[in-house]
Formats: sequence, C-alpha cells, structure tokens
Amino acid sequence: MANKSQLRCITCWMSLLCAIAIAFACTYGASGLREVRGAVRVGAEPIREIELKIIDAKEAAVRYESRLKAAKSNLAALSEQLRKIIEQRAFIEKDRTAKVYKSMFSETGPADKEQLREEIDALNAALTALNSEEATLRGKVLNWKSPDGFFEGRWTNVLAVARTTGEGKFSVQIPADRDCWLSIRERRENSPASALGWLLPVPLNNAPLTLCETNAILISP
Repeated sequence: MANKSQLRCITCWMSLLCAIAIAFACTYGASGLREVRGAVRVGAEPIREIELKIIDAKEAAVRYESRLKAAKSNLAALSEQLRKIIEQRAFIEKDRTAKVYKSMFSETGPADKEQLREEIDALNAALTALNSEEATLRGKVLNWKSPDGFFEGRWTNVLAVARTTGEGKFSVQIPADRDCWLSIRERRENSPASALGWLLPVPLNNAPLTLCETNAILISP
C-alpha cells in the first residue's frame, strides 16, 4: 500500500497533468481550434471593418509565388519598354528643336521651310504617340504593383472568416492542426492605388499579429 508521501506525489502529478490539460484546452479548444489575434493599421490609423480570411497554406503559397513571379517579370519588361521610350523621345525632341531653330533662323527658301514644317509636324505626332504609349505602360506598371492580383478570384480553401473591429483588431479561430495563411485586402475609395494588401503565413505560436506597411505586399522589378 502506498504511503502518505507517495500519495501526495501522485496527487501533485495528477494536479499538474490536469493543469496542463486545461491550458491546452484553453489554447486549442476542445474542437481542435486555436485563436489568432492581432491588429491592422497603416501608420497610426487602424483599419476598421475590413474582412480577413484564413486560407489553406498550400493554396495561398502557390498563388502568392505565381503572382509575385508574374509581377516581377512583367515589371522588368515594362521598365525596359519605358526606358526605350524615354531614349527615343529625347532623340526626337533634339531633332525637333534643331529643325525648329533652322526654320526660324536659317535663310532657306519657301520650299525648304515648308518641308521643315512637315518634318516638325511628323516629329510632333511621333512625340504624341510616344507620350500616349508611355501613359499606357505606366498604367500597366501601377496594375502590376497593386496587390489586387494576389486576391483575384475565389479562394477554394477558406478555413475561417472574420472582420476587424472599430479599433482595427481581430480575433479568429483557426484549425490547430493546419498550416494557414492570412488574407486581407485594404480598401480605400479615395486613393485605391495606395491601398495595401497582406497575404502571409500565420505563425504557429499564438503571438498577436500586427499588420502594417512593413509586412504588406510589396512588388518591385
């Protein structure tokens, strides 16, 4: 028969195991969930009433890598096109300036002046076309730099959905045994080009997440 000392030892071990079980249950829940908490803010401004989704890690990672690769490749190509346009425009502007100067100050006959005017008009038309092409390319650059592409289409493995509070905070229950990513797209009606997006892995620990400019999606060539 166990003596009193042994009984006390057994009782202590049982109490310790119970405490561990209770802590585990509080952390992960009886249903196999764990809580992810955090806040979303840009500067000192909390991002209020914005939806966030918890996505299966494999699906999110595949989309992230695919979009990032496409964005960088396209931005590199667009940058090269813009460089060529700028060089071409500089050459045309130099040629036009020379022809304008010649038409104004050289002692050429009427026929030569008329030809110069036609050449200047052609150069002006070429510059107009280049400016239009440049504007189109810069619009494409903005589109590829925008986080929108990372959130296009439906997610097929949404594990949980929540919204930020008036203070920009959120709390969401996620499966304890799944690797997950967090997906948030900020919306700004007045300046959509500067809106941010977050698509990043959820840490395995329960440390609070702070989403801000430093961990938002950033794309550069």
